[in-house]
Amino acid sequence: MSDTPIDSTWWLASDGKWYPPTSHPNYQPPTLPDPPALPDPPSGPTVIGTPGAGPAEVAERWASGAAGEQATALELTKLPTSYHVIHGLKKGSTRGDIDHLVIGPTGVWVIDSKNDTGVLTAGKGTLWNGRYPINTKVKSAEDQARYARDVLDVPTNAVLCFVQATLPRPAQMVGRVRVIQLDALTQHIMAGQITMMPDQIRLAVERVGDWIRRPPEPASQPREAPRRSSRSRTAPTNEARRRGRLSLVGAIAILILLLSLSAVGLMFAFGAYKGLTDGKPGMFGPSPAPTTTLVGADPSAVDDCLTSTTPC
Repeated sequence: MSDTPIDSTWWLASDGKWYPPTSHPNYQPPTLPDPPALPDPPSGPTVIGTPGAGPAEVAERWASGAAGEQATALELTKLPTSYHVIHGLKKGSTRGDIDHLVIGPTGVWVIDSKNDTGVLTAGKGTLWNGRYPINTKVKSAEDQARYARDVLDVPTNAVLCFVQATLPRPAQMVGRVRVIQLDALTQHIMAGQITMMPDQIRLAVERVGDWIRRPPEPASQPREAPRRSSRSRTAPTNEARRRGRLSLVGAIAILILLLSLSAVGLMFAFGAYKGLTDGKPGMFGPSPAPTTTLVGADPSAVDDCLTSTTPC
C-alpha cells in the first residue's frame, strides 16, 4: 500500500491508497512453464551388434537369411531390460556365425533364424518342409549351442526360429533343439525357469565381450561312425545270402568228414580188440609161426631135412 503508485501495475483502491497488483481481487498468477520432460526409461533388452551382419561373405550370399535375422531381432526387442541380446557372433575364423545370443534370467539362448516358407509337418521324429526333413538345420543349431556353451562355460538352449513358415505347434522339441515360430519366441524365452542370477548374467556378458574381441576357434568334434540303414539290418543282400549258404554247406561238409573219420577209427579199434580176445590173426593180433612145405617130397625125408643141421 502506498500513497503513490510504484509502477503502472499498481491500482488505486476506494480508500485512496495504491496497492500492488497481487492484492487486486481479480489478480491471477502467471502460468508457469512445464518442466522439461525426463527421458523415458529403457523398456527393452540391452542390444549389441547388428542382426544379419555376420561375416560379409555370408550376408551377401544369403540376403534372405539376413532379412529373417532382422525380423527375429525385432521380435527380441520385446524382452524386458533384464535380458541382453547379441547379434552376429562369429565362430572363430570360420565363415559361420551365431545369429542371436540371448542372456537373461532364464538362461542362455542360442537362436538360429530361418526364413523358410510353407507349412511344416511332423513325422518320424522330426519336421518336414514338403519332402525334405529339417534334420540338417537341427544339427546346425545343436553345433552352435555347443560352441556357445564351450565359450561361455554355461549351459545353453538351442533354438531354431522359423520367421515365415507355419509349424504344427508354436513351439516343439526336435531332438535337443526347440523349434519355434517367430511370434512365440519371446514368450517362450520369458516363460523358462529362472536359472541365472544377476552376477551370473553379468559374468556371461563379460565373456561375450572377450568373444567379440577374439572369437575362439570351434573345438573339433569326433566324427560319428556311419550308421547302417534299417534296410541293411533287416533285409540282407543277395551277396550276403550267397555267403550264408556257402558257410552252411562248408559246415555240413566238415561235419560229415569228422563223422567219417570217427567211424574209421572205431572200426580199427574194434578189429584190434577182437584179435586180442580171439587169439586169431587180426589187424593187430598175433601172427602164426612161419611154416615150410616141400612140395613132392617124402614125408620122412621132410622130417629128416627139418631136423638135419646140414642143407637138404
